[in-house]
Amino acid sequence: MRTILAASIALVIALVLSVATGSTLAVEEHEVDRVVVDRLADERAVLLVERRGEPDEQRVVDRSTLPEKARYEGAVLDGTQTYDRTVTEYREVTLSERFDTLSDPIRVSPPRAGPRPRTAVAPGCFE
Repeated sequence: MRTILAASIALVIALVLSVATGSTLAVEEHEVDRVVVDRLADERAVLLVERRGEPDEQRVVDRSTLPEKARYEGAVLDGTQTYDRTVTEYREVTLSERFDTLSDPIRVSPPRAGPRPRTAVAPGCFE
């Protein structure tokens, strides 16, 4: 229990120091694939840190520590905290296409001509 508490305190101190020194992430650059600006609130930004292509952790930083071009939701920064316009635009297009696909009405084919097939009903279903 003391080990967990000590590790938690060390993590909080590292986060406070990283914000105080102007660093957006307190992780080694080679560990991070990319950082995505998840949401903005007041003067803070919530970042999703991705490692090996999967969201790994969430960080809250001052909005002013982000590059100016990346101060909007959905912006992508590479592992060196540089705004990546190409990846950002690709993700925006991909997400837009997914949303369009999901929002399309389900297409139902018209009924076939001819007699309808009889469906067997289990005894007692409609009694």
